[in-house]
Amino acid sequence: MKRIIFALIILIFIYPNKKLYAQNKKITDSLINIISNPKTADTTLIKAYNDLGVQYAPIDSKKAKVYINKALTLAKSSGRMRGVAGAQNCMGVVYYYKKEYDSAMIWFKKALATNKELGHQWGQASALHQIGVIYRIKTKYKEAIESFKESGNVFKILKDSVSLAKSYESIGSCYALMRYLDKSFEYFMMGMEICEKRNDSIGIGRGYAHIAYVLMNQDDYPKAVGYLHKALTVTEKSNNEYEISSLLFLLGRCYNKIEQYDKALEYAIKCLEYRKLSGNSKLIAPTRILIGSIYSNLKRYPESLKYMNKALNDYSFDGYYVGKTDAYNIIADVYLNVERLDSAKYYAQNAVNLSKQINYLSGENEGNSILARVSEKEDNKDMAFKYYKEAVRLKDSIYNKEKQEYVDELRTIYETEQKEKQIELQEIKISLLEEQVTVNKLQRILFFSGFGFIILGAGVWFYIAQQKIKNSKLIAKHSLLEKEKADEKLAFKTRELTSFAMHLEKKNKALDHLKKTINASLQGSESNMEMISKYEHLLKVIDEEIKDRENWEDFKKYFEQVHQGFYAKVKKEYPNLTSGDLRFMTLLKMNLSYKEISNILNITPQGVKKARQRLRKKLNLKPEDSLIDSVVRL
Repeated sequence: MKRIIFALIILIFIYPNKKLYAQNKKITDSLINIISNPKTADTTLIKAYNDLGVQYAPIDSKKAKVYINKALTLAKSSGRMRGVAGAQNCMGVVYYYKKEYDSAMIWFKKALATNKELGHQWGQASALHQIGVIYRIKTKYKEAIESFKESGNVFKILKDSVSLAKSYESIGSCYALMRYLDKSFEYFMMGMEICEKRNDSIGIGRGYAHIAYVLMNQDDYPKAVGYLHKALTVTEKSNNEYEISSLLFLLGRCYNKIEQYDKALEYAIKCLEYRKLSGNSKLIAPTRILIGSIYSNLKRYPESLKYMNKALNDYSFDGYYVGKTDAYNIIADVYLNVERLDSAKYYAQNAVNLSKQINYLSGENEGNSILARVSEKEDNKDMAFKYYKEAVRLKDSIYNKEKQEYVDELRTIYETEQKEKQIELQEIKISLLEEQVTVNKLQRILFFSGFGFIILGAGVWFYIAQQKIKNSKLIAKHSLLEKEKADEKLAFKTRELTSFAMHLEKKNKALDHLKKTINASLQGSESNMEMISKYEHLLKVIDEEIKDRENWEDFKKYFEQVHQGFYAKVKKEYPNLTSGDLRFMTLLKMNLSYKEISNILNITPQGVKKARQRLRKKLNLKPEDSLIDSVVRL
């Protein structure tokens, strides 16, 4: 769920020219007056039709399409191809709001092709940016980055610093969604520097918000709060209600995470006041869910239910099923806390059913966990066992899916960086060839000119010497880039290994939490031997999953790619080490903390201490020797 929430945050701040598209009566009235005037010129009429289409895009797609089609028909009949490109772009926006992203992509690509025919550079860059947005939504981050970079290069040539800043921010958002936070931070800062030079308060505020996003993704909510307040201070000067409401929403989320519920409520309610003015239920619904969850944390259940039910009404439209599922689960949890078990069961089952429709594993898992707790309250141990068993299965599916996503994202990052390095290497090779051609020409001139041009020859030889020095520098740079490519390959494998280890820890922590919940249920089942047997079987399944050898074989494969020959060397020097000792050494070699090692190996802190002492003895270490340093040196 965290990933989906952060994706939403990114899109709030990045989507090109995306404002609060609530229908503005003054604007629409003005545009309708323009199209109603028979004397309006065709060029103005085309633009007015397109603008009306964009105004209606988020709230009435049918009406939006009618106006844009009028613009398209008029532009084609009057030969105004700029108007055609504009209409194609606007139609893409309509489909974007309908969440029909394949159709949106088709229209944005049509706009790109038309602008290319016209030689209209800014139009091409704008279309490329929109195409990048669609790629990002479809999680094709490599293609999105390439599209944003291409549009950014054009904006740079055209000296459009506002659009260039947004290109940098969009690239940063892709890296952030891939969890490559250092790279995302680099691009966010590049965008922010442009905004600071222009004294663009909205852009500066957006920059602070992006930094906060990176910190939130690292679960550093206290620091994120500081940057969000900076963003809010700057953005409030612009009176941009949409941006202000977004920042208030994020502050509410952060304060909720750090359990400062009064402040969380203050900012969430302020956000709701802004969003109510827009009349846009797609923005109001998640705000009400946030307020409802805060009230739930405060154990003010009646207020929580009031806001959650209103959120469900807001979600009456098609789409946004993830938000609806989360609302069902929170309502179910509230009813469980107030012992209204039938209501809790009803909403949890709704969450499970909807999650299955949209393949939302986290929502389905949460729903099953609530249903298991409801069954326990009803003293229905068979059903509780069934739901807990399903929760274990879903936890494993979530883990495997996230692991695969991590690997795919890391590979995308690696391929993108390799492509950048390859382009730079090719440019150097071209420069070397060009310089060599120039030198060869000058040498031939000198040879055929005879000794009558000694002075000229001296000058030429001096030039050749200078070119050789320049070539040497280019060759050195080429070698450096080759080394960087090799280093990047190793860094990629290291990131892949670390991600695998962190996912293993996360999975084992989740399974251990489930194990503790089941053990708590067992305490009340002394008289039911059949249920005890079932629960013990489930606990055995969980233990086997935590100690899964296949996971460790995968982990070992990644580790050997980064630390080649480590296992062979250790076994040769210390043949008496067990497989458990080798696992422990592997995690020490990665500089993981003892707490992380405890979670991955599923042993207590005391167990980690004993493993350390046993390993020190087998490695023949003296009291003053550091175990970690000794392992890292191997």
